[in-house]
Amino acid sequence: MVKVLSFDVDGTLATRRYADLIWEEAIPCLYADKKGVSFEEAKKFIIGEYEKVGDQRVEWYQISYWFDRFGLTGYEEVLNKYEGVISYYPEVERVLEGLAERFDLIIVSNSAVEFLERTTKRIRKYFRRVFSASTDFNSTKSDPGVFKRVCMELKVDANKVAHVGDNWIQDYLIPRKLGVKSYYLDRDGVKAGRFTVKDLNDFQRRVLNLVKRLKSC
Repeated sequence: MVKVLSFDVDGTLATRRYADLIWEEAIPCLYADKKGVSFEEAKKFIIGEYEKVGDQRVEWYQISYWFDRFGLTGYEEVLNKYEGVISYYPEVERVLEGLAERFDLIIVSNSAVEFLERTTKRIRKYFRRVFSASTDFNSTKSDPGVFKRVCMELKVDANKVAHVGDNWIQDYLIPRKLGVKSYYLDRDGVKAGRFTVKDLNDFQRRVLNLVKRLKSC
């Protein structure tokens, strides 16, 4: 029986507007001011540095690492400055409210805790725990050990957890290999499949149907 529902954040609960604004606009702008170069030149350099590290490494997600690397200061102020653009997909709060009545809800995200404190602020009341792979485990969801540690901390078997997120490998393939009932969220409708959902309404229906089937067995 499924007891715990796990959610990714960016691209799943929250739109990517806030994260994209911080990484692709705010940081290059600060760097341009510091170095006295154009925004376009700064952005090209910054994006190139991101790509050198890559999203498989934990540093990719740690804003403190990037501010140190670029010689910048005050990332908390930057995160606060743009907090007003944080938004959720239309169905999110209604779905979370409904599911929270029947399941323990958690978050498992690569985002650093500095981001999660802000991107989950309005919906934090629905969640039992919020896990940042990069902050809490100094790792990423590419590491199967992350979901193992989450299950250990919750004292729950992997097969009693259902997870949803928009990264095919990190949110679907890896947790499923561990026994988690994972679903791939494809809001663009590109990838069809038995365990692909188009939005969180779809995820909610799948989970409730799964529970019904398990009860009837």
